[in-house]
Amino acid sequence: MSKSKKTLFAVAVVTTLTLGSLVPLVLAETPAEKIAKLFGIDPAVVVSLYEQGYSYGNIKTTYAFASVAMGLSGNDLNKEAAELLEMKASGMGWGKIAKELGYPPSAIGQSIAEIRSKERSLQRGEFSKTGHSEEKGGPKGRRGR
Repeated sequence: MSKSKKTLFAVAVVTTLTLGSLVPLVLAETPAEKIAKLFGIDPAVVVSLYEQGYSYGNIKTTYAFASVAMGLSGNDLNKEAAELLEMKASGMGWGKIAKELGYPPSAIGQSIAEIRSKERSLQRGEFSKTGHSEEKGGPKGRRGR
C-alpha cells in the first residue's frame, strides 16, 4: 500500500470514528494536492516526484524557490523544479544550490516564508482564483483599525 493510501485510510478511520460521517473524507486533501494547489500545478506531477523518492518537504521547497525567487510558473516552473531536485539529489544543500544559481542562500528561506503565508491565506479563504490576496491593507492594530 502506498504512503498516500495509508494516509487516506487513516483519515477515513478517524473521520468515521469522530464524526460518524464520510463527508469530511471527500474534502480531505493529500499532501500532493496541497502542494499542487499552492503552485498551480497538476497533483500528478507532485505524486510522480514523490514516487521517485523526493520528500514532500523537498518538493515544496523546490517549487517555493522556483516560483518565488526565480519568478517562474507553468511549464517553466516544472522544468526548473526538476533540475533543482536533481541538484538536491546529487547531495547539494539548498544554500549551495541558491549560490550556484546566483541567489543568496537567504532566498530559499524567504521563498518558503512567502509560500507559508500564502498557505495560511488559502486556509482562511483569502485568495482569489488568480492566487492574489483579496484582502486590502496591512495587518490590523490592537483596536482593529
